[in-house]
Amino acid sequence: MIPGVRPVSSAVRLAAVRGWDPGHRGAAPAVAVASAVMVCSWATAAPAIEDGEPFDTSEYTIDLHQGPVLAGSRVVGLAGAYAPIAEGVAGYSYNPASVVARVPWSTSWFDWELDGGFTLPTSVTDFDFDNNGDASFSNSAAFFATGGLGLQFGDFGVGLNLDWQLYQVETEADVLNVTILRALLVAGYSFLDGELLAGLGLSANNVGIARAIADADTDEEHTLATVTGPAAHLGLVWAPNYLPLRVGAAARLSLPASQVPDAVPECAEPDCFEDEDGKGFYIPDDTKPNGRFYLPRTISLPNEIHAGVAFQLFRQLNQGWANPRDEPSHHRQVAEQIERARQDREGERERLINEAKSQGKDVDALEESLGRAEDQIQDLEEERLDAAYGSDRQRRLIPYQTMLREKLLISVAAKMTWSTENGVGLDSFLEHQEVERSGEEVTIGPHFGVEGEAWPGYLVLRGGSYLEPSRFVRGSARWHGTGGLDIRIPIEWGVFGLFDDDTTWRLGGAIDGTVRYLGWNVTFGVWR
Repeated sequence: MIPGVRPVSSAVRLAAVRGWDPGHRGAAPAVAVASAVMVCSWATAAPAIEDGEPFDTSEYTIDLHQGPVLAGSRVVGLAGAYAPIAEGVAGYSYNPASVVARVPWSTSWFDWELDGGFTLPTSVTDFDFDNNGDASFSNSAAFFATGGLGLQFGDFGVGLNLDWQLYQVETEADVLNVTILRALLVAGYSFLDGELLAGLGLSANNVGIARAIADADTDEEHTLATVTGPAAHLGLVWAPNYLPLRVGAAARLSLPASQVPDAVPECAEPDCFEDEDGKGFYIPDDTKPNGRFYLPRTISLPNEIHAGVAFQLFRQLNQGWANPRDEPSHHRQVAEQIERARQDREGERERLINEAKSQGKDVDALEESLGRAEDQIQDLEEERLDAAYGSDRQRRLIPYQTMLREKLLISVAAKMTWSTENGVGLDSFLEHQEVERSGEEVTIGPHFGVEGEAWPGYLVLRGGSYLEPSRFVRGSARWHGTGGLDIRIPIEWGVFGLFDDDTTWRLGGAIDGTVRYLGWNVTFGVWR
């Protein structure tokens, strides 16, 4: 690492892991099974630049693998064993079927969820975020934010999740801001009253490079280049009402650079140039071995498969979900009665007006009187409709309100990360001194999580562990330990009518630690 290079961001929802490298002895059977079940794999071509050589071409891909668990506090506390649980916005990136998972308190045909959070820097010595075995390149996060919105319409759901990271790279000649933006759009459908969930997603992943020093004319950052890469996501969940378990699997598929030969970084002239020898695009930088900062042709979220099983003791895990439009409804019955009554009143109104006209009476006064009476009746009808809706909702809430608070949820999952063609680690890309190959082999990491309501109605505890395989030749696998909690704040507040008046809230958080890594976050939300 050259003096002065100072990345300041990307520590996102921190966590750390050790992983298992399938290249080690005894891994061959597992890799054979993995290969058989892999939805899609891509042949890896010979690298354009060998490991340890200086950058002299754009023929490489940034390997945007995710080693540590970067998500909300519940996912971190459960050590990322979330593919079979698959609930809420936080689960979109782990299993897109989460977008149609109905929770026990979801009682209406339309429902929504808004979720978000951020992570601040953690001061830790010997910090190695990407587990490449080199802690000298300290990835200290300046800022990481994530947020999403989910909408559910009966058995159909759609949602959007955004992640944003910022790095700052300082050299002797310049200061660069590197931003990573991931946008994931998911949609799904629920079958068999919520026992089978399916989801699809499409993500766009963008790395942007800009000069941190503002442009003298515009007083804004000057963008040098951007690189974009897409990925497809799919997921399934089986949640039988008659069994205390849930099975889930999800896959993420990305095209390698060889499948998109025309991919080039988007350059902002005059700061980005095309190599005269046809080697690619670069930004002049005298601090680099070749005097050039070569940009990758594309980026890749490597192909991944998440799969696992969760089971729960004491409390029923799968409540099932009946579409309110498919079952008897007091609200619908009252609405039909009101509609028939309005039609009868309209006919009576026309009869009275016609009779008044034939008798030469004051029709205007009669219409005004009938209008006032109609307004009063409609106000009463609206109250009846509201009461009927409330009674239906209370009836559908009974299973949730009467279920046991005590529970012990155990989730076991595994994540398989495929190889990346001509992959280069993010640290290596930012330093740009020598190529450090990332993702040359398939890696597999197990995840285990446990969640229980230690103090029924007031305290939920979580814990877990997972193995983070290194994607680098010089790295080694490491085990993570995770923990988290939610504490109920027994203060009722409906947020000006957005929630029920008796809604109470929770304060929680999670921590993830391992060798050369420590991450934490804090969360606030509705107590369920």
